[in-house]
Amino acid sequence: MPSESKVAIALHNEARKEYGLASLQWSPHLAAQAKIWAKELARKGVMQHSDAGGENLYWSSDNADFAAAVNCWLDEKTAYQGEKIGEGNFGEWGHYSQCMWHSTTYVGMGKAKGDKGTFIVARYDPKGNISGEKPFGN
Repeated sequence: MPSESKVAIALHNEARKEYGLASLQWSPHLAAQAKIWAKELARKGVMQHSDAGGENLYWSSDNADFAAAVNCWLDEKTAYQGEKIGEGNFGEWGHYSQCMWHSTTYVGMGKAKGDKGTFIVARYDPKGNISGEKPFGN
């Protein structure tokens, strides 16, 4: 596994450990899917979720890495107040809750550069952010 991927896994798992959540494992299959979607976003120059679900997106005008994306998502922790998915302002903390989803066991990430910057995609399995549930379990 490339070192950038190892850092991304370590950041996820350090945050998950605080809540007693199982560590995530790297999935080459999810990483390949994420890379394909990141290339599509870079080609189009837009931020748009795929139909796959279980996905976090990140964009930067410069040469961002996986650590920058994961840290951005985890920084949403300050906005999360224990709501169930579908309550509160999901747009402020939805990336964080996916990173912390209790039943998620795998993650893979991909990135691509385009005219409008660097696009990073993370795919999670099993998918989180299930309506009516909480990231840490109910």
